Amino acid sequence: MNQGFVKSEMLTTKNLEDIGFNIGSDNIIKSNYSKNETDILLNNIVELVENGIVKTRGNFRGKLKAPLIHHKPELKKTIQKFNTSKAKSRLSKEKSTTPVQQPRKTPVSKPKEIIFARALALKNGKVNDVYRAIDTIFKTGKDDNSILSIVGMSLRFLLDVAAREYYADVKPEKLNTDSLYGDFIKVAKKEMGLNQNRINYLSLTNDWLDSRNNLDAVLAKFAHGSIPVSKDGILEKSYIVADIVEHYFKKEN
Repeated sequence: MNQGFVKSEMLTTKNLEDIGFNIGSDNIIKSNYSKNETDILLNNIVELVENGIVKTRGNFRGKLKAPLIHHKPELKKTIQKFNTSKAKSRLSKEKSTTPVQQPRKTPVSKPKEIIFARALALKNGKVNDVYRAIDTIFKTGKDDNSILSIVGMSLRFLLDVAAREYYADVKPEKLNTDSLYGDFIKVAKKEMGLNQNRINYLSLTNDWLDSRNNLDAVLAKFAHGSIPVSKDGILEKSYIVADIVEHYFKKEN
């Protein structure tokens, strides 16, 4: 649950106070609920994002109370505006940088160990072959910087292959041009952008579609070895690449 909008738009002081929480100047989080009620509410806040109820686009963006009640109507009887005189429980902010991280059931690092964010089910062919090779290389050398450099370069190569396969199908006459990759990325950005309100893309992909994430420039630097690689940096870009290739090459059910 590391989306920037969660902290800047969803977990604002006003939104938290509207559901009975307050973060004081002493970095202590106070609530109007018992420990058990607090845990239930925090778990439900986590679920809002993890289940795609609150995301970067949609009616609930920037809101907290309304989606909570929409998600669990029974909370309408529990949720109350914060009242200092009725504060019942306290949580130390040093132990949890945001209220929603306290009840998380799985370690934060666990999903970050999965390149492309999940196992992709792609159509048989060159794109799937390259994807599977990258996945295998990452699994065997994810803690080796020299291997990570190869993985970083391979992300751009995967999109190069995807571009060639895409145009071989829809416009074969373009195959002898030098702009396949660039043209493919432009087409993908346009076509995927049209589906943003219908498909629950990852937050990083939404940032790329909204031109807040310069995927192309970073992948080019990965490909030329002109920037240092890090596991987190490669994984973040791989999540966007996954959404792109899945959009065009996902296996039919």
